[in-house]
Amino acid sequence: MARSIFGRPRGSETEAQGTTIQWFKGAGRNADGIRDHAVQAARHKAAIELAPLRVERRYLDEGEATLRQEINSLGRTEASGKHKRREGRIWLTLFIFALLLTVGSVLWGSQIMELSPWKQCILLSAIVLSVAGFEGFFRNFRHLVEQPEFRKWMVNISVVAVLCGILGSACLAVSRGLVTSMEAKQSQIQGFSDSDSARETEQLNKIQKISSILDIAMVLTLLCFAVGGEFAAGLTFFKMRLNLAHAAHVLGLYRALRNIQKTIVENEREQEEARLGPEILHEELTAGKLYVEDQEEERTPPEAGDSEVIEMERTNGNRFGHDGRSVGATIRNTIIGFIAIMVVLGGSVAWALAADTVVVGVDRSTSSQVESEFKDSLDKVEEIIKSQKNPGTRIVVLGITKDSFGSPIIFDDTVPLESGRLGQRLEAWRLRAIKKWRARKESLNPSENGSDIFGFLSRAAVIFEDDPNGKKQLLVFSDMRHVGQGYNFEIAKGLAKVRIDELEAQGIVPKLQGVKVWILGAHTNGLSPAHWMKLKDFWSEYLKRSGTELIMFSPSRRLQENTNERQ
Repeated sequence: MARSIFGRPRGSETEAQGTTIQWFKGAGRNADGIRDHAVQAARHKAAIELAPLRVERRYLDEGEATLRQEINSLGRTEASGKHKRREGRIWLTLFIFALLLTVGSVLWGSQIMELSPWKQCILLSAIVLSVAGFEGFFRNFRHLVEQPEFRKWMVNISVVAVLCGILGSACLAVSRGLVTSMEAKQSQIQGFSDSDSARETEQLNKIQKISSILDIAMVLTLLCFAVGGEFAAGLTFFKMRLNLAHAAHVLGLYRALRNIQKTIVENEREQEEARLGPEILHEELTAGKLYVEDQEEERTPPEAGDSEVIEMERTNGNRFGHDGRSVGATIRNTIIGFIAIMVVLGGSVAWALAADTVVVGVDRSTSSQVESEFKDSLDKVEEIIKSQKNPGTRIVVLGITKDSFGSPIIFDDTVPLESGRLGQRLEAWRLRAIKKWRARKESLNPSENGSDIFGFLSRAAVIFEDDPNGKKQLLVFSDMRHVGQGYNFEIAKGLAKVRIDELEAQGIVPKLQGVKVWILGAHTNGLSPAHWMKLKDFWSEYLKRSGTELIMFSPSRRLQENTNERQ
Protein backbone atom coordinates (compact mmCIF):
# COMPACT_ATOMS: atom_id res chain seq x y z
CA MET A 1 0.00 0.00 0.00
CA ALA A 2 1.35 3.44 -0.91
CA ARG A 3 2.15 5.62 2.12
CA SER A 4 2.90 9.26 2.71
CA ILE A 5 6.38 10.40 3.80
CA PHE A 6 5.16 10.38 7.39
CA GLY A 7 4.55 6.59 7.25
CA ARG A 8 0.77 7.01 7.47
CA PRO A 9 -1.48 5.03 5.08
CA ARG A 10 -3.51 7.12 2.72
CA GLY A 11 -6.86 6.35 4.29
CA SER A 12 -7.87 9.50 6.14
CA GLU A 13 -7.80 12.28 3.53
CA THR A 14 -8.64 15.10 5.97
CA GLU A 15 -5.93 14.12 8.49
CA ALA A 16 -3.31 13.64 5.73
CA GLN A 17 -4.12 17.04 4.20
CA GLY A 18 -3.84 18.77 7.56
CA THR A 19 -0.48 17.14 8.29
CA THR A 20 0.86 18.09 4.83
CA ILE A 21 -0.17 21.70 5.30
CA GLN A 22 1.43 21.93 8.74
CA TRP A 23 4.64 20.37 7.40
CA PHE A 24 4.91 22.89 4.58
CA LYS A 25 4.36 25.79 6.93
CA GLY A 26 7.61 24.85 8.64
CA ALA A 27 9.49 23.92 5.48
CA GLY A 28 10.19 27.47 4.36
CA ARG A 29 12.31 28.00 1.26
CA ASN A 30 13.39 24.35 1.08
CA ALA A 31 9.82 23.11 0.55
CA ASP A 32 10.34 22.15 -3.13
CA GLY A 33 13.55 20.26 -2.43
CA ILE A 34 12.08 18.40 0.51
CA ARG A 35 9.06 17.47 -1.59
CA ASP A 36 11.22 16.18 -4.46
CA HIS A 37 13.38 14.07 -2.14
CA ALA A 38 10.29 12.62 -0.43
CA VAL A 39 8.77 11.71 -3.81
CA GLN A 40 12.06 10.15 -4.96
CA ALA A 41 12.19 8.04 -1.79
CA ALA A 42 8.61 6.92 -2.48
CA ARG A 43 9.64 5.94 -6.03
CA HIS A 44 12.43 3.73 -4.70
CA LYS A 45 10.03 2.04 -2.28
CA ALA A 46 7.53 1.53 -5.11
CA ALA A 47 10.26 -0.11 -7.24
CA ILE A 48 10.99 -2.53 -4.38
CA GLU A 49 7.28 -3.38 -4.10
CA LEU A 50 6.88 -3.81 -7.87
CA ALA A 51 9.71 -6.32 -8.31
CA PRO A 52 8.00 -9.32 -6.61
CA LEU A 53 4.62 -8.29 -8.05
CA ARG A 54 5.98 -8.45 -11.60
CA VAL A 55 7.53 -11.88 -10.96
CA GLU A 56 4.25 -13.08 -9.48
CA ARG A 57 2.35 -11.72 -12.49
CA ARG A 58 4.64 -13.62 -14.86
CA TYR A 59 3.95 -16.87 -13.05
CA LEU A 60 0.23 -16.11 -13.00
CA ASP A 61 0.21 -15.47 -16.76
CA GLU A 62 2.05 -18.73 -17.37
CA GLY A 63 -0.41 -20.58 -15.16
CA GLU A 64 -3.38 -19.02 -16.97
CA ALA A 65 -1.91 -19.91 -20.37
CA THR A 66 -1.32 -23.49 -19.23
CA LEU A 67 -4.89 -23.82 -17.96
CA ARG A 68 -6.37 -22.36 -21.14
CA GLN A 69 -4.23 -24.67 -23.26
CA GLU A 70 -5.39 -27.66 -21.24
CA ILE A 71 -9.04 -26.57 -21.49
CA ASN A 72 -8.72 -26.03 -25.26
CA SER A 73 -7.06 -29.42 -25.72
CA LEU A 74 -9.83 -31.01 -23.68
CA GLY A 75 -12.45 -29.40 -25.93
CA ARG A 76 -15.12 -29.25 -23.22
CA THR A 77 -17.14 -26.28 -21.99
CA GLU A 78 -18.10 -25.63 -18.40
CA ALA A 79 -21.73 -26.36 -19.28
CA SER A 80 -20.76 -29.83 -20.50
CA GLY A 81 -18.98 -30.47 -17.19
CA LYS A 82 -22.09 -29.50 -15.23
CA HIS A 83 -24.16 -31.73 -17.51
CA LYS A 84 -21.81 -34.66 -16.80
CA ARG A 85 -22.09 -33.98 -13.08
CA ARG A 86 -25.89 -34.12 -13.26
CA GLU A 87 -25.69 -37.39 -15.20
CA GLY A 88 -23.26 -38.81 -12.62
CA ARG A 89 -25.71 -38.00 -9.80
CA ILE A 90 -28.51 -39.72 -11.69
CA TRP A 91 -26.33 -42.81 -12.15
CA LEU A 92 -25.46 -42.65 -8.43
CA THR A 93 -29.17 -42.83 -7.56
CA LEU A 94 -29.65 -45.81 -9.87
CA PHE A 95 -26.58 -47.51 -8.39
CA ILE A 96 -27.92 -47.16 -4.84
CA PHE A 97 -31.28 -48.60 -5.93
CA ALA A 98 -29.61 -51.55 -7.71
CA LEU A 99 -27.32 -52.21 -4.75
CA LEU A 100 -30.24 -52.21 -2.33
CA LEU A 101 -32.10 -54.61 -4.62
CA THR A 102 -29.09 -56.96 -4.73
CA VAL A 103 -28.33 -56.83 -1.01
CA GLY A 104 -31.98 -57.18 -0.05
CA SER A 105 -32.48 -60.18 -2.30
CA VAL A 106 -29.39 -61.99 -1.04
CA LEU A 107 -30.07 -61.23 2.62
CA TRP A 108 -33.69 -62.29 2.33
CA GLY A 109 -32.80 -65.55 0.61
CA SER A 110 -29.96 -66.41 2.97
CA GLN A 111 -31.84 -65.53 6.18
CA ILE A 112 -28.76 -63.65 7.43
CA MET A 113 -30.10 -63.19 10.95
CA GLU A 114 -29.98 -66.96 11.45
CA LEU A 115 -26.29 -67.14 10.47
CA SER A 116 -23.28 -66.70 12.73
CA PRO A 117 -21.49 -63.29 12.78
CA TRP A 118 -18.47 -64.42 10.74
CA LYS A 119 -20.73 -65.93 8.10
CA GLN A 120 -22.66 -62.65 7.94
CA CYS A 121 -19.39 -60.75 7.35
CA ILE A 122 -18.33 -63.18 4.64
CA LEU A 123 -21.71 -62.83 2.91
CA LEU A 124 -21.63 -59.01 2.94
CA SER A 125 -18.01 -59.01 1.72
CA ALA A 126 -19.00 -61.29 -1.13
CA ILE A 127 -21.77 -58.90 -2.17
CA VAL A 128 -19.42 -55.89 -2.19
CA LEU A 129 -16.67 -57.78 -4.00
CA SER A 130 -19.10 -59.03 -6.62
CA VAL A 131 -20.28 -55.48 -7.39
CA ALA A 132 -16.65 -54.32 -7.47
CA GLY A 133 -15.83 -57.24 -9.76
CA PHE A 134 -18.53 -56.21 -12.20
CA GLU A 135 -17.28 -52.60 -12.11
CA GLY A 136 -13.74 -53.83 -12.75
CA PHE A 137 -15.02 -55.88 -15.67
CA PHE A 138 -16.72 -52.83 -17.14
CA ARG A 139 -13.57 -50.75 -16.63
CA ASN A 140 -11.30 -53.28 -18.35
CA PHE A 141 -13.73 -53.71 -21.21
CA ARG A 142 -14.57 -50.03 -21.45
CA HIS A 143 -14.46 -50.11 -25.24
CA LEU A 144 -17.36 -52.57 -25.13
CA VAL A 145 -19.36 -50.62 -22.54
CA GLU A 146 -19.12 -47.44 -24.62
CA GLN A 147 -20.88 -49.21 -27.49
CA PRO A 148 -24.67 -48.62 -27.42
CA GLU A 149 -25.42 -52.20 -28.47
CA PHE A 150 -23.45 -53.70 -25.56
CA ARG A 151 -25.14 -51.38 -23.05
CA LYS A 152 -28.54 -52.34 -24.42
CA TRP A 153 -27.60 -56.00 -24.07
CA MET A 154 -26.56 -55.55 -20.45
CA VAL A 155 -29.70 -53.58 -19.61
CA ASN A 156 -31.86 -56.23 -21.26
CA ILE A 157 -30.22 -58.98 -19.18
CA SER A 158 -30.84 -56.96 -16.00
CA VAL A 159 -34.45 -56.24 -16.92
CA VAL A 160 -35.12 -59.89 -17.83
CA ALA A 161 -33.58 -61.09 -14.56
CA VAL A 162 -35.64 -58.61 -12.52
CA LEU A 163 -38.82 -59.52 -14.41
CA CYS A 164 -38.14 -63.20 -13.78
CA GLY A 165 -37.70 -62.38 -10.11
CA ILE A 166 -41.00 -60.47 -10.06
CA LEU A 167 -42.79 -63.34 -11.82
CA GLY A 168 -41.20 -65.82 -9.42
CA SER A 169 -42.34 -63.74 -6.48
CA ALA A 170 -45.89 -63.75 -7.76
CA CYS A 171 -45.86 -67.52 -8.32
CA LEU A 172 -44.28 -67.96 -4.91
CA ALA A 173 -47.07 -65.98 -3.29
CA VAL A 174 -49.75 -68.11 -5.02
CA SER A 175 -47.98 -71.33 -4.07
CA ARG A 176 -47.65 -70.24 -0.46
CA GLY A 177 -51.35 -69.53 -0.40
CA LEU A 178 -52.02 -73.05 -1.67
CA VAL A 179 -49.76 -74.57 0.98
CA THR A 180 -51.46 -72.51 3.65
CA SER A 181 -54.89 -73.81 2.58
CA MET A 182 -53.62 -77.40 2.53
CA GLU A 183 -52.18 -77.00 6.01
CA ALA A 184 -55.53 -75.68 7.19
CA LYS A 185 -57.28 -78.74 5.78
CA GLN A 186 -54.65 -80.97 7.41
CA SER A 187 -55.35 -79.40 10.76
CA GLN A 188 -59.08 -80.00 10.22
CA ILE A 189 -58.77 -83.74 9.55
CA GLN A 190 -56.43 -84.31 12.48
CA GLY A 191 -58.14 -85.89 15.48
CA PHE A 192 -60.69 -87.94 13.44
CA SER A 193 -60.99 -91.76 13.35
CA ASP A 194 -58.25 -94.17 12.37
CA SER A 195 -59.87 -94.67 8.97
CA ASP A 196 -58.73 -91.16 7.98
CA SER A 197 -55.07 -91.69 8.91
CA ALA A 198 -54.16 -92.74 5.36
CA ARG A 199 -55.64 -89.53 4.05
CA GLU A 200 -53.72 -87.54 6.61
CA THR A 201 -50.44 -89.20 5.66
CA GLU A 202 -51.00 -88.58 1.95
CA GLN A 203 -51.87 -84.93 2.62
CA LEU A 204 -48.75 -84.49 4.73
CA ASN A 205 -46.53 -85.90 1.97
CA LYS A 206 -48.03 -83.46 -0.56
CA ILE A 207 -47.35 -80.53 1.76
CA GLN A 208 -43.72 -81.59 2.21
CA LYS A 209 -43.15 -81.93 -1.54
CA ILE A 210 -44.74 -78.55 -2.28
CA SER A 211 -42.69 -76.93 0.49
CA SER A 212 -39.49 -78.32 -1.03
CA ILE A 213 -40.49 -77.02 -4.45
CA LEU A 214 -41.27 -73.59 -2.90
CA ASP A 215 -37.86 -73.46 -1.26
CA ILE A 216 -36.18 -74.11 -4.60
CA ALA A 217 -38.42 -71.53 -6.30
CA MET A 218 -37.55 -68.95 -3.65
CA VAL A 219 -33.84 -69.51 -4.19
CA LEU A 220 -34.21 -69.18 -7.96
CA THR A 221 -36.35 -66.04 -7.59
CA LEU A 222 -33.86 -64.38 -5.30
CA LEU A 223 -31.04 -65.49 -7.61
CA CYS A 224 -32.75 -63.68 -10.51
CA PHE A 225 -33.11 -60.56 -8.40
CA ALA A 226 -29.47 -60.79 -7.34
CA VAL A 227 -28.18 -61.31 -10.89
CA GLY A 228 -30.20 -58.43 -12.25
CA GLY A 229 -29.14 -56.21 -9.37
CA GLU A 230 -25.47 -57.21 -9.81
CA PHE A 231 -25.48 -56.29 -13.50
CA ALA A 232 -27.34 -53.05 -12.86
CA ALA A 233 -25.14 -52.12 -9.87
CA GLY A 234 -21.90 -52.76 -11.76
CA LEU A 235 -23.04 -50.85 -14.85
CA THR A 236 -24.47 -47.89 -12.92
CA PHE A 237 -21.39 -47.64 -10.70
CA PHE A 238 -19.15 -47.60 -13.77
CA LYS A 239 -21.22 -44.87 -15.46
CA MET A 240 -21.47 -42.89 -12.22
CA ARG A 241 -17.69 -42.98 -11.66
CA LEU A 242 -17.00 -42.14 -15.32
CA ASN A 243 -19.32 -39.10 -15.41
CA LEU A 244 -18.33 -37.73 -12.00
CA ALA A 245 -14.62 -38.11 -12.75
CA HIS A 246 -15.04 -36.29 -16.07
CA ALA A 247 -17.11 -33.53 -14.41
CA ALA A 248 -14.60 -33.13 -11.58
CA HIS A 249 -11.73 -32.75 -14.06
CA VAL A 250 -13.51 -30.24 -16.32
CA LEU A 251 -15.07 -28.16 -13.53
CA GLY A 252 -11.79 -28.24 -11.59
CA LEU A 253 -9.96 -26.68 -14.54
CA TYR A 254 -12.56 -23.92 -14.92
CA ARG A 255 -12.55 -23.31 -11.15
CA ALA A 256 -8.76 -23.02 -11.16
CA LEU A 257 -8.96 -20.64 -14.15
CA ARG A 258 -11.41 -18.37 -12.33
CA ASN A 259 -9.24 -18.33 -9.21
CA ILE A 260 -6.11 -17.45 -11.16
CA GLN A 261 -7.99 -14.69 -13.02
CA LYS A 262 -9.08 -13.19 -9.69
CA THR A 263 -5.47 -13.32 -8.50
CA ILE A 264 -4.33 -11.59 -11.71
CA VAL A 265 -6.85 -8.78 -11.14
CA GLU A 266 -5.65 -8.32 -7.56
CA ASN A 267 -2.00 -8.36 -8.72
CA GLU A 268 -2.74 -5.71 -11.36
CA ARG A 269 -4.43 -3.52 -8.74
CA GLU A 270 -1.45 -3.78 -6.41
CA GLN A 271 0.99 -2.97 -9.22
CA GLU A 272 -1.01 0.07 -10.26
CA GLU A 273 -1.20 1.23 -6.66
CA ALA A 274 2.57 0.89 -6.27
CA ARG A 275 3.28 2.68 -9.58
CA LEU A 276 0.99 5.64 -8.85
CA GLY A 277 1.95 5.96 -5.17
CA PRO A 278 4.84 8.45 -5.74
CA GLU A 279 2.76 10.53 -8.15
CA ILE A 280 -0.10 10.70 -5.66
CA LEU A 281 2.35 11.73 -2.95
CA HIS A 282 3.77 14.43 -5.22
CA GLU A 283 0.28 15.80 -5.90
CA GLU A 284 -0.64 15.75 -2.21
CA LEU A 285 2.51 17.62 -1.17
CA THR A 286 2.18 20.13 -4.01
CA ALA A 287 -1.46 20.75 -3.10
CA GLY A 288 -0.48 21.41 0.52
CA LYS A 289 2.24 23.84 -0.57
CA LEU A 290 -0.13 25.74 -2.85
CA TYR A 291 -2.76 25.88 -0.15
CA VAL A 292 -0.31 27.45 2.31
CA GLU A 293 0.93 29.95 -0.27
CA ASP A 294 -2.63 30.89 -1.15
CA GLN A 295 -3.46 31.53 2.48
CA GLU A 296 -0.33 33.63 3.09
CA GLU A 297 -0.23 35.63 -0.14
CA GLU A 298 -3.63 36.92 -1.11
CA ARG A 299 -3.32 38.81 -4.38
CA THR A 300 -5.78 41.65 -5.11
CA PRO A 301 -6.10 43.90 -8.25
CA PRO A 302 -4.58 47.40 -7.88
CA GLU A 303 -6.91 50.25 -6.96
CA ALA A 304 -7.75 52.91 -9.55
CA GLY A 305 -6.36 55.76 -7.39
CA ASP A 306 -2.95 54.22 -6.82
CA SER A 307 -0.75 56.25 -9.21
CA GLU A 308 2.37 54.13 -8.54
CA VAL A 309 0.58 50.97 -9.51
CA ILE A 310 -0.87 52.62 -12.60
CA GLU A 311 2.59 53.78 -13.62
CA MET A 312 3.96 50.24 -13.04
CA GLU A 313 1.18 48.85 -15.26
CA ARG A 314 2.12 51.30 -18.00
CA THR A 315 5.76 50.24 -17.76
CA ASN A 316 5.26 46.46 -17.55
CA GLY A 317 2.10 46.21 -19.61
CA ASN A 318 -1.51 46.30 -18.49
CA ARG A 319 -1.98 43.10 -16.47
CA PHE A 320 -5.70 43.45 -15.89
CA GLY A 321 -8.46 44.33 -18.36
CA HIS A 322 -11.23 46.85 -17.85
CA ASP A 323 -13.40 44.28 -16.05
CA GLY A 324 -10.63 43.09 -13.68
CA ARG A 325 -9.76 39.90 -15.61
CA SER A 326 -6.17 39.21 -16.65
CA VAL A 327 -5.15 39.11 -20.29
CA GLY A 328 -3.83 35.56 -19.82
CA ALA A 329 -7.21 34.40 -18.55
CA THR A 330 -8.92 35.98 -21.56
CA ILE A 331 -6.54 34.24 -23.98
CA ARG A 332 -6.97 30.95 -22.16
CA ASN A 333 -10.77 31.19 -22.29
CA THR A 334 -10.61 32.02 -25.99
CA ILE A 335 -8.45 28.97 -26.75
CA ILE A 336 -10.73 26.69 -24.70
CA GLY A 337 -13.81 28.02 -26.51
CA PHE A 338 -12.17 27.47 -29.92
CA ILE A 339 -11.21 23.88 -29.01
CA ALA A 340 -14.75 23.19 -27.76
CA ILE A 341 -16.22 24.48 -31.03
CA MET A 342 -13.85 22.30 -33.06
CA VAL A 343 -14.74 19.25 -31.00
CA VAL A 344 -18.46 19.89 -31.54
CA LEU A 345 -17.97 20.36 -35.27
CA GLY A 346 -15.83 17.23 -35.50
CA GLY A 347 -18.44 15.21 -33.62
CA SER A 348 -21.17 16.54 -35.90
CA VAL A 349 -19.20 15.57 -39.02
CA ALA A 350 -18.45 12.13 -37.59
CA TRP A 351 -22.12 11.66 -36.74
CA ALA A 352 -23.16 12.71 -40.22
CA LEU A 353 -20.67 10.33 -41.87
CA ALA A 354 -21.44 7.40 -39.55
CA ALA A 355 -22.79 4.54 -41.61
CA ASP A 356 -25.76 2.44 -40.62
CA THR A 357 -25.46 -1.34 -40.23
CA VAL A 358 -28.24 -3.85 -40.89
CA VAL A 359 -27.65 -7.46 -39.88
CA VAL A 360 -30.15 -10.12 -40.97
CA GLY A 361 -30.22 -13.65 -39.57
CA VAL A 362 -31.83 -16.56 -41.44
CA ASP A 363 -32.55 -19.81 -39.59
CA ARG A 364 -31.13 -22.72 -41.62
CA SER A 365 -31.95 -25.47 -39.11
CA THR A 366 -34.19 -28.44 -39.78
CA SER A 367 -36.73 -26.96 -37.36
CA SER A 368 -37.71 -24.77 -40.35
CA GLN A 369 -39.09 -27.88 -41.99
CA VAL A 370 -41.77 -26.14 -43.94
CA GLU A 371 -40.08 -25.28 -47.23
CA SER A 372 -42.40 -22.34 -47.81
CA GLU A 373 -41.33 -20.72 -44.52
CA PHE A 374 -37.64 -20.89 -45.40
CA LYS A 375 -38.30 -19.58 -48.94
CA ASP A 376 -40.42 -16.78 -47.49
CA SER A 377 -37.53 -15.78 -45.18
CA LEU A 378 -35.17 -15.57 -48.18
CA ASP A 379 -37.70 -13.44 -50.09
CA LYS A 380 -37.99 -11.08 -47.09
CA VAL A 381 -34.22 -10.65 -47.10
CA GLU A 382 -34.41 -9.59 -50.75
CA GLU A 383 -37.07 -7.00 -49.82
CA ILE A 384 -34.77 -5.65 -47.09
CA ILE A 385 -31.92 -5.26 -49.59
CA LYS A 386 -34.23 -3.45 -52.04
CA SER A 387 -35.47 -1.04 -49.36
CA GLN A 388 -32.02 0.30 -48.37
CA LYS A 389 -31.56 3.97 -49.39
CA ASN A 390 -29.32 5.57 -46.76
CA PRO A 391 -25.79 6.19 -48.13
CA GLY A 392 -23.07 3.96 -46.68
CA THR A 393 -25.49 1.48 -45.10
CA ARG A 394 -23.94 -1.96 -44.73
CA ILE A 395 -26.17 -5.04 -45.14
CA VAL A 396 -24.90 -8.35 -43.74
CA VAL A 397 -26.79 -11.65 -43.92
CA LEU A 398 -25.79 -14.44 -41.52
CA GLY A 399 -26.98 -18.01 -41.25
CA ILE A 400 -28.26 -19.48 -37.98
CA THR A 401 -26.66 -22.94 -37.89
CA LYS A 402 -25.31 -25.37 -35.31
CA ASP A 403 -22.11 -23.23 -35.23
CA SER A 404 -23.43 -19.76 -36.01
CA PHE A 405 -20.44 -17.82 -34.69
CA GLY A 406 -17.95 -19.62 -36.91
CA SER A 407 -20.16 -19.90 -40.02
CA PRO A 408 -19.16 -17.80 -43.05
CA ILE A 409 -21.09 -14.66 -43.98
CA ILE A 410 -23.75 -15.34 -46.62
CA PHE A 411 -24.05 -11.80 -47.98
CA ASP A 412 -22.17 -8.54 -47.28
CA ASP A 413 -22.56 -5.34 -49.31
CA THR A 414 -22.68 -1.56 -48.76
CA VAL A 415 -24.94 1.12 -50.24
CA PRO A 416 -22.86 3.69 -52.21
CA LEU A 417 -22.19 7.03 -50.50
CA GLU A 418 -23.49 8.95 -53.53
CA SER A 419 -26.77 8.10 -55.20
CA GLY A 420 -25.69 9.72 -58.48
CA ARG A 421 -27.67 11.90 -60.83
CA LEU A 422 -31.36 11.00 -60.58
CA GLY A 423 -30.42 8.06 -58.32
CA GLN A 424 -28.77 6.12 -61.14
CA ARG A 425 -25.80 4.92 -59.07
CA LEU A 426 -28.09 3.81 -56.23
CA GLU A 427 -30.37 1.93 -58.65
CA ALA A 428 -27.39 0.22 -60.30
CA TRP A 429 -26.14 -0.92 -56.91
CA ARG A 430 -29.59 -2.23 -55.98
CA LEU A 431 -29.81 -4.34 -59.17
CA ARG A 432 -26.28 -5.66 -58.64
CA ALA A 433 -26.94 -6.49 -54.97
CA ILE A 434 -30.21 -8.31 -55.76
CA LYS A 435 -28.49 -10.35 -58.46
CA LYS A 436 -25.71 -11.21 -56.02
CA TRP A 437 -28.24 -12.22 -53.35
CA ARG A 438 -30.26 -14.40 -55.70
CA ALA A 439 -27.10 -16.24 -56.71
CA ARG A 440 -26.19 -16.82 -53.06
CA LYS A 441 -29.60 -18.05 -51.92
CA GLU A 442 -29.66 -20.81 -54.54
CA SER A 443 -27.19 -22.76 -52.41
CA LEU A 444 -29.11 -22.28 -49.14
CA ASN A 445 -31.39 -24.90 -47.65
CA PRO A 446 -32.72 -25.75 -44.15
CA SER A 447 -30.46 -28.72 -43.49
CA GLU A 448 -28.64 -27.82 -40.25
CA ASN A 449 -29.28 -30.05 -37.21
CA GLY A 450 -28.92 -27.21 -34.71
CA SER A 451 -29.74 -23.52 -34.28
CA ASP A 452 -27.09 -21.69 -32.24
CA ILE A 453 -28.86 -18.35 -31.70
CA PHE A 454 -26.42 -17.37 -28.93
CA GLY A 455 -23.53 -17.68 -31.37
CA PHE A 456 -25.42 -15.71 -34.04
CA LEU A 457 -26.03 -12.78 -31.66
CA SER A 458 -22.35 -12.80 -30.62
CA ARG A 459 -21.30 -12.72 -34.29
CA ALA A 460 -23.71 -9.82 -34.92
CA ALA A 461 -22.14 -7.92 -32.00
CA VAL A 462 -18.72 -8.28 -33.64
CA ILE A 463 -20.10 -6.87 -36.91
CA PHE A 464 -21.76 -3.92 -35.17
CA GLU A 465 -18.44 -3.01 -33.51
CA ASP A 466 -16.99 -2.20 -36.97
CA ASP A 467 -19.00 1.05 -37.02
CA PRO A 468 -20.24 1.79 -33.49
CA ASN A 469 -21.51 5.33 -34.23
CA GLY A 470 -24.15 4.52 -36.85
CA LYS A 471 -27.65 3.18 -36.46
CA LYS A 472 -27.74 -0.55 -35.81
CA GLN A 473 -30.63 -2.80 -36.82
CA LEU A 474 -30.94 -6.55 -36.32
CA LEU A 475 -33.63 -8.60 -38.07
CA VAL A 476 -33.95 -12.29 -37.19
CA PHE A 477 -36.02 -14.73 -39.26
CA SER A 478 -36.19 -17.70 -36.89
CA ASP A 479 -38.49 -19.67 -34.60
CA MET A 480 -36.01 -18.70 -31.80
CA ARG A 481 -35.84 -22.30 -30.53
CA HIS A 482 -32.17 -22.40 -29.68
CA VAL A 483 -30.51 -25.82 -29.83
CA GLY A 484 -26.82 -25.86 -29.00
CA GLN A 485 -24.13 -25.18 -26.34
CA GLY A 486 -25.90 -27.53 -23.93
CA TYR A 487 -29.36 -25.91 -24.21
CA ASN A 488 -32.49 -27.05 -26.05
CA PHE A 489 -35.46 -24.67 -26.28
CA GLU A 490 -37.50 -27.12 -28.35
CA ILE A 491 -38.72 -28.67 -25.09
CA ALA A 492 -40.20 -26.90 -22.10
CA LYS A 493 -37.71 -28.48 -19.66
CA GLY A 494 -34.78 -27.23 -21.69
CA LEU A 495 -36.14 -23.67 -21.56
CA ALA A 496 -36.98 -23.90 -17.86
CA LYS A 497 -33.45 -24.78 -16.76
CA VAL A 498 -31.68 -21.85 -18.46
CA ARG A 499 -30.65 -18.87 -16.29
CA ILE A 500 -29.56 -15.56 -17.81
CA ASP A 501 -27.19 -14.88 -14.89
CA GLU A 502 -25.38 -18.14 -15.71
CA LEU A 503 -25.23 -17.17 -19.38
CA GLU A 504 -23.67 -13.81 -18.44
CA ALA A 505 -21.11 -15.59 -16.26
CA GLN A 506 -20.21 -17.82 -19.23
CA GLY A 507 -19.89 -14.81 -21.57
CA ILE A 508 -22.82 -15.90 -23.77
CA VAL A 509 -24.71 -12.57 -23.43
CA PRO A 510 -23.12 -10.18 -26.00
CA LYS A 511 -23.01 -6.38 -25.79
CA LEU A 512 -25.52 -4.92 -28.26
CA GLN A 513 -26.08 -1.40 -26.94
CA GLY A 514 -28.24 0.76 -29.16
CA VAL A 515 -29.32 -2.07 -31.46
CA LYS A 516 -32.97 -2.25 -32.54
CA VAL A 517 -34.19 -5.81 -32.94
CA TRP A 518 -37.01 -7.36 -34.98
CA ILE A 519 -37.74 -11.07 -34.41
CA LEU A 520 -39.95 -12.39 -37.19
CA GLY A 521 -41.15 -15.92 -37.76
CA ALA A 522 -41.23 -17.10 -34.12
CA HIS A 523 -44.12 -19.38 -35.03
CA THR A 524 -46.20 -21.42 -32.59
CA ASN A 525 -46.12 -24.74 -34.46
CA GLY A 526 -45.75 -27.64 -32.01
CA LEU A 527 -45.74 -25.40 -28.91
CA SER A 528 -48.26 -24.87 -26.15
CA PRO A 529 -49.34 -21.27 -25.39
CA ALA A 530 -47.42 -21.38 -22.10
CA HIS A 531 -44.23 -22.63 -23.81
CA TRP A 532 -44.41 -19.91 -26.49
CA MET A 533 -44.96 -17.15 -23.89
CA LYS A 534 -42.00 -18.40 -21.84
CA LEU A 535 -39.91 -18.39 -25.02
CA LYS A 536 -40.91 -14.79 -25.72
CA ASP A 537 -40.29 -13.69 -22.12
CA PHE A 538 -36.82 -15.29 -22.11
CA TRP A 539 -35.66 -13.59 -25.32
CA SER A 540 -37.15 -10.26 -24.20
CA GLU A 541 -35.15 -10.39 -20.96
CA TYR A 542 -32.02 -11.71 -22.75
CA LEU A 543 -32.06 -8.91 -25.32
CA LYS A 544 -32.73 -6.35 -22.58
CA ARG A 545 -29.62 -7.57 -20.75
CA SER A 546 -27.70 -7.20 -24.01
CA GLY A 547 -28.68 -3.52 -24.20
CA THR A 548 -30.96 -3.80 -27.25
CA GLU A 549 -34.40 -2.37 -27.94
CA LEU A 550 -36.81 -5.14 -28.95
CA ILE A 551 -39.23 -3.65 -31.50
CA MET A 552 -41.16 -6.79 -32.42
CA PHE A 553 -41.39 -10.47 -31.48
CA SER A 554 -43.95 -11.97 -33.85
CA PRO A 555 -44.84 -15.31 -35.46
CA SER A 556 -45.34 -13.55 -38.80
CA ARG A 557 -42.70 -12.37 -41.29
CA ARG A 558 -44.45 -9.24 -42.52
CA LEU A 559 -42.28 -6.13 -42.70
CA GLN A 560 -44.68 -3.43 -43.88
CA GLU A 561 -45.92 -2.65 -40.36
CA ASN A 562 -42.39 -1.64 -39.32
CA THR A 563 -41.23 0.29 -42.39
CA ASN A 564 -41.39 3.69 -40.69
CA GLU A 565 -39.70 2.41 -37.56
CA ARG A 566 -36.85 0.80 -39.51
CA GLN A 567 -36.28 3.88 -41.66
